[in-house]
Order: sequence, then C-alpha cells, then structure tokens
Amino acid sequence: MLTYTQNVVVTHNEVYNLPYSGISSGLGWGTNDAGGNNDYKSRATGDLYLYQPLYVSATVAKNNTISANYVHQMQLQMNDGGCHYNLSASPGTIVTQNYCEGKGSGLAGVIWGEYEDEGSAYVTMTKNVYANFGAYVTANWNASNDTGHLTFTNNWGPSAGPGLAGPGNVVSGNIAITGDTFPADAQAIVNAAGLEAAYADLKANP
Repeated sequence: MLTYTQNVVVTHNEVYNLPYSGISSGLGWGTNDAGGNNDYKSRATGDLYLYQPLYVSATVAKNNTISANYVHQMQLQMNDGGCHYNLSASPGTIVTQNYCEGKGSGLAGVIWGEYEDEGSAYVTMTKNVYANFGAYVTANWNASNDTGHLTFTNNWGPSAGPGLAGPGNVVSGNIAITGDTFPADAQAIVNAAGLEAAYADLKANP
C-alpha cells in the first residue's frame, strides 16, 4: 500500500493469498486535497471528518509507478476491490505491464482487475494483462467526487471496449482475451511479471 507518496516505484512483486485488494494506492479520500472528492465534506459521517484539515495546496500522491507485478488470489475475505485499487487523485501515476489473474480470487464478492475508486484522477493504465475477469475495470464516478481524466489503453482483458465512467477518460486500443490464452505480446508481459530470477527464493511455498 502506498498513500501520500511521490515518485515511488512498486515493481516485480508477486502478491497473493490476500484478504482484500492486491496493490492499493492513493487512499487519501480527497478530504485533505485541493480538488479531491467533495462528497466526504457533505456526508453524514459523524465526527470523522470534523477534524480533518483541508489544505489550500494539494497533498495528493503523484508520479508513482506500479509495474511488472503478478497479482493473484486476492479478495479472499473482503468485497469491493481489485488487483490494483486506487483512491484519490494521483497525477502522473502509471500502472503498466502487470499481470492480474482472476481465477481463485474474489471469493468474498465483487472484484475487478483495476478499480479506480472515488476521486481517482490522472492515472494511466496501459499494457496490463487482466485474465479471467468479468467486468475488469471500473471507475467509481459521480458528479461531485472528481473522478475522471483516467487513461486506460492497450490492455488485455475480457472485453476490447470496457466502460469507464467519468469525464475526460481515454479508453482505446484494448484487446479481448479469453481464459489463459494470450497473444505473444501479452504473454511476454505475463512471463516478465512478478519476482525476478534473483529473488525467486523470496516466494513462500503455496
């Protein structure tokens, strides 16, 4: 999990056997960030947000990279997440060349390969492989939570035309795959994702 971070690289990990999402980023809820999710300022949430400072200058995460990770067997106990889960704006952040396997995941309910939750914006997701999902990408948008301006291009998943709600989104060049049968360029990403050979001994026995 990476929250209010900048210029962090999360790469070549194998993440599995998880109660919730695989790799989570953002998590600011927009309460502290200029231009964040306005919903949390108006919701009846008790005292939780009464003591949250509202900054004049944004404190959002930005320019992070999540790449070449292998994520599988997640959301075994909790609902409403995905291989990569993002919350709040993260300008310049790139999610690329990750392999997300849906088989054996989502035992607790709804799961996506890519979940851009409330306030997510300015994230680029490209050249990822999402295998064995139904709806494999989602953006939790409404008119007041500032979700949008997301780029989802040249990925592989169950649909070539996945829907992605919110203004300013770019969705193009995605390629439909079925099961674990991958075209050569997707197979190369699958083969390279996860632990590199020098670190293979870090993986626990399944």
